[in-house]
Amino acid sequence: MDLFGDDNSDHNEKKPKYISNQKFANPLKHFYYNLYLKENLNSLKSVKFFLRKFENKVSLHRGDSNKVLKNLNIKKIDFAFIDGGHSYQTTYNDLKYIYENMKGKKGTIVCDDYQDASYITEVKKAIDDYVKKENISLRIIEGKLAVIDT
Repeated sequence: MDLFGDDNSDHNEKKPKYISNQKFANPLKHFYYNLYLKENLNSLKSVKFFLRKFENKVSLHRGDSNKVLKNLNIKKIDFAFIDGGHSYQTTYNDLKYIYENMKGKKGTIVCDDYQDASYITEVKKAIDDYVKKENISLRIIEGKLAVIDT
């Protein structure tokens, strides 16, 4: 689930700097995506293309998770990658809803933007508060991703 470029989210959300201006360290990527394709990497079209090999296993949904997530049937999932809204409340709500639906399934929840250059304090605090409240363990990968086994 993602906004995929739509700006219909809560205005309290924190937008990572790298999203607002699609800059690449590699000049060839800059040329290819920004000048040749003229395509936003965060668009639904780009993400679908990137995940095309997994189209039978991945379900993409456009929308604000505060409004859309609770209307999806996620009872059968065993893996979730949370990189949604970046406010404390949205991060906490997403993690809580997904964890409650995956609890006891031997699944994995991965939360992005926990630390590193895109680090947003509200995301880290929401994840830390939730795992503490639920008394669940947390692993950190590459100083960026928070991983929770269900």
